[in-house]
Amino acid sequence: MERPLAGATVILEFKSGFPHTRYRSGRPRVNRKSLPDELQLAADLICEFAAGRAVARAQIARLLPATPPFHAACWRAALTIPAGETRTYQWLAAAAGRPRAHRAAAAAMARNPLAPLVPCHRVVSATGLGGFCGTMAQPGDRTPAHWALGMKLRLLENERTRR
Repeated sequence: MERPLAGATVILEFKSGFPHTRYRSGRPRVNRKSLPDELQLAADLICEFAAGRAVARAQIARLLPATPPFHAACWRAALTIPAGETRTYQWLAAAAGRPRAHRAAAAAMARNPLAPLVPCHRVVSATGLGGFCGTMAQPGDRTPAHWALGMKLRLLENERTRR
């Protein structure tokens, strides 16, 4: 299943029995298949997020797969970042209980199965925008050329204007 979001497309699929999201540029393709309940719930929550409505953390947490404890702690910490605000990977590592593990926190965000519901777009590097969808911004890059980094900026701006 595919949904539009911030000028790109969120693709929802099942992996190992849990909903999983990924992004691609362009418009969504029409999909008329019936979906498993968990995938339909994830799609509904993404639509709520895209409409600017609050999404209950408990509903998101219910959809997360079993994972290494530090990854789960990073994802739970990311859920506490207010909409439109950012935190660094170092902050995320500390909030997850391992203050010196900022690279591991970045790896956890890279493996986030439910973006944008687990808001990895709100986590940035200490020197700037950081990465998103496997791409990295250069320090000081305010208008990134890659569609995914532009999407990260649009998501943050949308959240800031809705507050």
